[in-house]
Amino acid sequence: YINGAGYRKMYGFLTLINYWLEKRPMANETPDLWKVSEQPVTQVKQAVNLFFDYLREVDTNDQVSLVIYNSPDGNAITEYNLTREFDAIKTVVQHRQAGHYEHFTNIGAGIKNGVDELLARGRENAFKMIVLMTDGKANRPSNESYGRSYALAQAQRAADNKIAIFTLGVGLDADNALLQQIAEMTQGSTFVVPGDLRVTDFSQDLIQAFRTIANHRPIRLVK
Repeated sequence: YINGAGYRKMYGFLTLINYWLEKRPMANETPDLWKVSEQPVTQVKQAVNLFFDYLREVDTNDQVSLVIYNSPDGNAITEYNLTREFDAIKTVVQHRQAGHYEHFTNIGAGIKNGVDELLARGRENAFKMIVLMTDGKANRPSNESYGRSYALAQAQRAADNKIAIFTLGVGLDADNALLQQIAEMTQGSTFVVPGDLRVTDFSQDLIQAFRTIANHRPIRLVK
């Protein structure tokens, strides 16, 4: 990357940030990397903001939980239980950086935590769904092969509990084939933001995707 960008043997702020991102990306190594506009994680943050803006626009009574699929123990971490505090969740997302807790992506654990949260705290008759946003490949637990199969196993658990998963892949490294399979297994849908474009270029398409998600919900009486 350094050679390709024409920065070989040039030492300054850009190459320093590149070193941090490449070699010391975790929050306990370089705490302020969340402030840089690294791609594609910035695309994910923009998509989250659009998602919450849309929830406000349609004025639903939805509750949202936040699960991040890497954690200090290599699994996933539920940062927020189901809540209406959308701004608080947006703030947490904004303050997370690529490889915040570790360098790997445990999509299966993220789905597991999401299903666990919906089953434990979701309102009895509410329609339950997961919106899975990722810029990478499932490479936990242990390796990418097992990571993919584990993600599919957890997606099957979601399907068994009638929880639809809507997937959003951003960037060149997203495993869009896996995301498509997860969405199809759970009666959800998938959307892809190409790696060479900004989410803002796709904002209207994303809003339409979120509208599709919202319209997927059946009208139910909720306790």
